[in-house]
Amino acid sequence: MLYEYINHNSALIALIIFVMGVAFFAWTYKRNLFVLLPALLIASLAIFVFFNAQYGHSDVTNTNELNIFFESNKPFIVQIYSDSCAMCLLSKNSVDELDRNIDGEVALLRLNLSEKIGRIVARQYQVTVTPTFLIFDGFGNVAFRQSGYPDIAKIEETALSLKSS
Repeated sequence: MLYEYINHNSALIALIIFVMGVAFFAWTYKRNLFVLLPALLIASLAIFVFFNAQYGHSDVTNTNELNIFFESNKPFIVQIYSDSCAMCLLSKNSVDELDRNIDGEVALLRLNLSEKIGRIVARQYQVTVTPTFLIFDGFGNVAFRQSGYPDIAKIEETALSLKSS
């Protein structure tokens, strides 16, 4: 449970540690204004970047919308992520590229753990690490699973091979 919390909130935890370090540094050298001002600027910039880099909302909002994909008899990809997961934020551009590459051929659903649908699917498929990618075949079975930084080529290849079969 603690591991999941740390993994899902790694970016937020790193940000807190960074800001604490900057605050300690600034407090230590509080007499020197030329050190304090850049330290506060860096901390403010880090907070601004974190809150603007968040991933966003899930593509579906409830299980009824998700069931449409299972009933379509077509393969699809599900990404389970967290807004405060550093690895999720780092892999966002790669996942966007994957989405462009498979556009129209295989659906890519993004599910946020901070929303109910994301927690339901994560519990159902025992997801403990974010980001996790699940590729479902046309029968609703998990054909491929990957956690951590995505191997975009492998995910794309697997999804497209399921579509052609």
